[in-house]
Amino acid sequence: MKQVAPDLWQSQLCRSGILSTHAYFLERPSGNVLFYNTGDEDDLRHMSDRGGIAWQLLTHRDEAGPSQARIRDRFGCKLGCSAIETPFVAKHGKPDLEFNDGDDRIVMRRTGTRCRVSVQPVSMMSPSARRTGER
Repeated sequence: MKQVAPDLWQSQLCRSGILSTHAYFLERPSGNVLFYNTGDEDDLRHMSDRGGIAWQLLTHRDEAGPSQARIRDRFGCKLGCSAIETPFVAKHGKPDLEFNDGDDRIVMRRTGTRCRVSVQPVSMMSPSARRTGER
């Protein structure tokens, strides 16, 4: 894994369905978070060495796959995804948390060498951001 901020790591490139993306591992005192998915054994070993995973958050159905179940079995982590993606994610393990349209959004923002995760009420987002999911 590549360290991109003091508390943020980027996985090897993962190809799943139509997506080719990196997963991001965020270290937090209250429990580490894995954004997206990775099946790379070196990445998983690195996460294990850094305290494991408390939450895995998926944003798209093409992030779901057999490695998601392997991650849950290995780390005992909880799984979150949007409600619209649940039928696809659930094929590999039932989510513990579903985000619904109108719920607050979890925002991961990297600024310089710092990474911040926050919950942003949808009501505070601009109308165009509500449609696209961007800030």
